[in-house]
Amino acid sequence: MLPPKIFIKKHLAKIRQSFDKRLIRNRMGAEYEHIHPYWRHLKIESIGNGSSRIFFNGRQAAESKPVSGLKSSLHPRVVLFGSGPSINGMDLSRVQDDEAVFVNGAIRLRERIKTKPLMNMIMDRLFVDYYPELLFRFVKPGDNLFLSFGSLDMILRKDASFLKDKNVYVCPNVMEPYMSPKRRFSDLDKTKIVVSDDESTAFSFDAEYGFYDGGTVITWAVQLAYYLNAADTFLLGVDLTSSTVSHHFYDRKKDLFFVTSAKLEKDKIINFLTLAAEIFRKNGRRISNCSDITLVPYEIIPYSEKFKTARQ
Repeated sequence: MLPPKIFIKKHLAKIRQSFDKRLIRNRMGAEYEHIHPYWRHLKIESIGNGSSRIFFNGRQAAESKPVSGLKSSLHPRVVLFGSGPSINGMDLSRVQDDEAVFVNGAIRLRERIKTKPLMNMIMDRLFVDYYPELLFRFVKPGDNLFLSFGSLDMILRKDASFLKDKNVYVCPNVMEPYMSPKRRFSDLDKTKIVVSDDESTAFSFDAEYGFYDGGTVITWAVQLAYYLNAADTFLLGVDLTSSTVSHHFYDRKKDLFFVTSAKLEKDKIINFLTLAAEIFRKNGRRISNCSDITLVPYEIIPYSEKFKTARQ
């Protein structure tokens, strides 16, 4: 059961969401419903070359850099950090500069990993709403910060000045483009994205076009690693466990919302990772799962002991 404050906050958020969706449907049509988290406050204005100005409540709050700029550096190895409890059994001293991609609450690992991260990836607006203290404490000036439209909007609601000294990269959900109608698989540019034969999932090659949401934030990170031409991609803390006891390594009672989410999306996540692993293999890339308690079958993404802590 959720703590009373979180329960009330969720309930009020659902009421606001329902009202905004109904208003958008009446004004613009049901195919625009996905813009409801940000449409009142956020404006993205292209200034060319993949860069954009970000306005919040009419005032410029930041600039978004082109993700393509990150490809100018070599990324032979990318280490993607989820928040599963298996993280606690890994040797994180092996992570080097410009390798780590911290996803949502994994930013707290900055306490243990002192090397310079490649990216902080905050895609879930509810994570920002529930854990702003983690975001403001662990994302440092000069850091790279990868955001969705929803998480961008929520950060600016919490502190409109926070992004001014960060390198901001905003990536759209390829199925839900900014202030545009929702797409179907048949609408997608097949030169930039692969759709599975049964149309259950997709994988994008182009961050500027947008990434596909495979059911959890780590699926965005997998597409980013591929986009950056990483030869080796390692998944750490990608457990996808259904336990309500220790779903995250930084566990609190209010994490129960995310546990429920993970349960509901498991099939979608597995479908995505199956397609992703196939694409990696076909193109001579390696992707490995370092979690020893994961629900992701090792026949899909093979297990690696690369970051396993030596037994005492």
